[in-house]
Amino acid sequence: MINQRFDVAEWLLETESPSLLNLTLFYINVMQHKAWDATEVRGLWETIDERLGNLLEDNMDIIIHSDHGLHEVKRVFYINGWLMEKGYLVLAEEDNQGASSIAVDEIKNALGLLGVKSLVKRALPGRLIDAVTSGRRLIDPKEYESRIDFERSKAVALPQGPVYDLSADDSFVNVLKSELESVVDPKTGNEVLSGVEFADDVYDGDLRPDSPDLLVRWNDGFEVKDRHSDAEEKVFGSQHGVIADNAQKGILLGAGPNLSNEHPDKLDAYLYDLAPTLLHLHGHPIPDDLSGDVLKSFYTTASEAAERSVEVMNVEEVNTQTEHKTAAQDVDDRLRDLGYLE
Repeated sequence: MINQRFDVAEWLLETESPSLLNLTLFYINVMQHKAWDATEVRGLWETIDERLGNLLEDNMDIIIHSDHGLHEVKRVFYINGWLMEKGYLVLAEEDNQGASSIAVDEIKNALGLLGVKSLVKRALPGRLIDAVTSGRRLIDPKEYESRIDFERSKAVALPQGPVYDLSADDSFVNVLKSELESVVDPKTGNEVLSGVEFADDVYDGDLRPDSPDLLVRWNDGFEVKDRHSDAEEKVFGSQHGVIADNAQKGILLGAGPNLSNEHPDKLDAYLYDLAPTLLHLHGHPIPDDLSGDVLKSFYTTASEAAERSVEVMNVEEVNTQTEHKTAAQDVDDRLRDLGYLE
């Protein structure tokens, strides 16, 4: 599949000569989650490296980036289990909830041992298939309204650590932040989290009202999630489902006539810096509501992009131009359908 993606990319470059082409290799992400540093994964990276080498020969600007890194998982911290243990998350009472959960786990374990999960998918109801084949969650987001006792709960989390304050106490989020920062794995004695950030320090503008109240950053070797394979009250466990999980720092490389890797330590780049950096590289203005900065040090010093001043455009003007182009294209398409345009 990786070779096919490169084949299509090379074909597009040859036949269409696009000014910008995006090639996404999602498969390497899935493989590293499941196999981490296995020989087969290294083989995939070698394939990617070889195919990239062919593109570099064409003297193009090439940017290689990821939206996150990966690190090996040794322990799992079930954050909603911790919130339940602290009394901050309370589930609504459900008849036979425990019995049905145990039944699902027993079925899943049996099917896993037999290796026949794929064979039973056609025979089981969709809801049970989801529970058996994908792992049971302490609280699936689509069940929040029915499973959380909101009157007695003070907080709830999503996988990988966005935490929402459900209390009416303005000071509670500070208490929660402090307690999360001090969580220690009782088996290893290691601190789970490298930091907890207030949403006000991360989000602004229109994003803030819908954002979580706290964001956690976990230490190497830990995974933070709410998926459970057994008891709902579980707080810590061994790796489950994946042996490598997302790490905050990803990769950013550049090569070509206008890009430089001479001073990577000066980039201090964030994922949202890529959009303005690409726009400026292609000679386009930056919408004034776009997050991120143009990474001038990512360009070679002799490039036109490095010497040119960054142009900023009012977002309303950008939208007007976009709507105009879209309307004009619609007219052209209609005329072409009627046979008036070639």
